[in-house]
Amino acid sequence: MFDKQAERVKNFYDRFAEKYDEMSSSIYKKVYDEITWRFIEPFLPRSGLVLDAGGGTGRWAIPIAKKGLKVIVYDLSKEMLRIAAKKAEKEGLSHLISTVEGDVRKIKFPENTFDFILAEGDPISYCGDPEKAVRELYRVLKPNCYISAGVDNIYSIIFSMLNMENEDIEEIESALKSRKIYIKNLGFYTWAFTPKDLTDLFTRCGLEVIKMAGKPILFLGTPQSTYAFQDPEKLRRLIDIEISLSQEQSLIGMGGHLHIVAKKSKGL
Repeated sequence: MFDKQAERVKNFYDRFAEKYDEMSSSIYKKVYDEITWRFIEPFLPRSGLVLDAGGGTGRWAIPIAKKGLKVIVYDLSKEMLRIAAKKAEKEGLSHLISTVEGDVRKIKFPENTFDFILAEGDPISYCGDPEKAVRELYRVLKPNCYISAGVDNIYSIIFSMLNMENEDIEEIESALKSRKIYIKNLGFYTWAFTPKDLTDLFTRCGLEVIKMAGKPILFLGTPQSTYAFQDPEKLRRLIDIEISLSQEQSLIGMGGHLHIVAKKSKGL
């Protein structure tokens, strides 16, 4: 299943692996991560095995493992996984965190293996076949357990395209129709979603949608606004505002990304 899209994604993250975690230091990423954690932590099991699908350098595997859960970081990129293993060792978590190289569209585990699945960082959007990926995630998730996932928002991407100079309106129309967009600075395609698209996809794959959020809604991380939020108290209040707005039905589609939490019901 190692097609051109997967090869491009793998090559990008292999090259970018050493610098990937530097992004976590930005004000925008701090806001984004705070919102994301609110849609991970409450759904974690008390014990069991977690699949961090597209887990990269272990950004989320580490805080999850610190709760005593075993985590498998599953990713296309050997270099990202190498860094994840190195970080786990540094944190004293190697006994809880392991790494497996693989494609989210064909997961190397039997059905009903995992007590929780995380697919954050857009692996569903980047994999080349979102429905195949979600069906695989459903297959390996245990009944009555949760999946928490982040994807690209089509409206956010179109907003960015409209604010670029000399953008081709036909490209925008094509993106809105196909939901498939070539991201030039990444060198590969993404499949983006509206809130309804995402709900329909997960429902079609047998999952019950529990929550959906936009992240973030208002804060774009521009140089002007980033400077203002260097103040920790202002940043804390900004995060509180973003979290309060993230599930507002009329605003979810404005989010930079979309986040969904869904459950595999017993007997499906």
